Amino acid sequence: MSCAILCGERDRCQTFLDTLWDFSCSILRNPEFGRARRSLLRCSETLWFIIKVAIWFDVMAAVTLTRSPKSLDTIRDLFGHEISLHDEATVPLEVYSMLPIVGCENDVVLALAEIAHLAHWKDVHTAAGNLDIVELVMRGQGIEETLKKPSSFIPEHSSTSFEKQAHTRYLTSEVLRASAHVYLQSVISGDYPRCQPIIKAVDETLTCLKAVHESHTRSVIFGLYICGCLTDDAGHRTYILERLIKHQAGPSGNIGALIEDSWRQRNGGPVDWRGIVRDAGVLLV
Repeated sequence: MSCAILCGERDRCQTFLDTLWDFSCSILRNPEFGRARRSLLRCSETLWFIIKVAIWFDVMAAVTLTRSPKSLDTIRDLFGHEISLHDEATVPLEVYSMLPIVGCENDVVLALAEIAHLAHWKDVHTAAGNLDIVELVMRGQGIEETLKKPSSFIPEHSSTSFEKQAHTRYLTSEVLRASAHVYLQSVISGDYPRCQPIIKAVDETLTCLKAVHESHTRSVIFGLYICGCLTDDAGHRTYILERLIKHQAGPSGNIGALIEDSWRQRNGGPVDWRGIVRDAGVLLV
């Protein structure tokens, strides 16, 4: 699957994603345990890894392809409420955490999944001619509350290699949190680079991006892409392109060109950033 992603082979990659998610479902929806949270608790570390990667890839594929995540119900079950000791007396909370595996905190994964679902819902109702703007905004506000939750990671001085890795994961997660704000505003307000909420969200995301070392560019591709497409700020554009040029491996080698395509297509209207990456056959994972 990594090969397909790196080569931008979307169809081949989607086959892998479907197989991976079907396998994960067979474990998470085991009737013996009743709930995904209980099933995950009984998995080996290898299965934890596979399932969490499957969830993450499904969410980011949903963002790219403008569809509702297949894993949405599972994500809501796993991350839709505070992890506590309701299910087991000695639950290690790291079992449920996405942060060590994909560099993204649970509430951000949940928010991204909900935004992808909202974007799909909006498209369906727009096509049907019965979009309720009030409901769209209310749903968006609910997701906004999820994104406003404080991070579960407490930044401290990093000395050991383990602490440095943990801090890096925190920084990449904050980029994804900020990028999710951009994504949410683009769904609520439309994909307009001059929309003030989008301008503000892009500015905040760029601040977070600059805190992440360039060696971790692959982990923040989504933030670079959506901000690159939805900004008219010359400074932001230069920074994003220069960072992508320095890191040409994998999908980031194509992302810069796609961003520049979005700039050439400017006509004062909305920027179809999802359509551009979708037509190019690139998945933002």
